[in-house]
Amino acid sequence: MTASDTLPRTAPSRPEAKADPNEALKSLPMPKLLTKLGSSTDGLTQAEARKRLAQYGPNEIEETKTNELLKFLGYFWGPIPWMIEVAVVLQPSIPKPTKSQPLHETPRPPPLRNPTISAGSAAARRALRPAAKWPGFAPP
Repeated sequence: MTASDTLPRTAPSRPEAKADPNEALKSLPMPKLLTKLGSSTDGLTQAEARKRLAQYGPNEIEETKTNELLKFLGYFWGPIPWMIEVAVVLQPSIPKPTKSQPLHETPRPPPLRNPTISAGSAAARRALRPAAKWPGFAPP
């Protein structure tokens, strides 16, 4: 067993994001920083500003355009819209009451599972199970 075997193991490191190129600039004193950036406490001269504008272009953020149709269709994507869509599809299959056949006599599809049966069987299972053996617990 070597010394490296006793060291705690760590998860493999994730690939780090690109290092911030301005990190070195943050630690420089102000006079050195202004010299490195070619500026002064008064700002850039007109000539330097024109030169940088020609070199780097205007300091603008491009406006992103969104597709309005895709944005609208996005509102129909998700579990709640899906439930509504299923209800719309199933709605015509539900019989409608008429004057000759009121609502309580309208034939309905049976429920998928009768909840009273499952509740009764769950109660029966609990009754057959022995009481938990916890310290200080005394069954009534």
